[in-house]
Amino acid sequence: MILRVFRARVQPGKQADFEIKVGQHSIPLVRKQRGLIHFFAGRPMPASPDEFAIITIWRSLDDLKAFVGPNWNESLIPEPERPLLDSTFVNHYEIFGTDEG
Repeated sequence: MILRVFRARVQPGKQADFEIKVGQHSIPLVRKQRGLIHFFAGRPMPASPDEFAIITIWRSLDDLKAFVGPNWNESLIPEPERPLLDSTFVNHYEIFGTDEG
């Protein structure tokens, strides 16, 4: 199984707009993908007020690649969300040490 950690730093003051756009575009898009096992979306906390995160767990790297494409190691950002972002980061991990992985 693959753990994908996506983080997005939004422009100051754009948190509410970004959360709405993610709810309209990214969340529905990701949740309907084949091979998705778990999905978690996180909004900012006071220590990092401009950073959102989406954590997903995929059955396999092939399932992740089927969704994200050949550039699976890069962020996939729907067009309506792009103008609100300062930067994005994505990392992948092979899951171990659980009953599932």
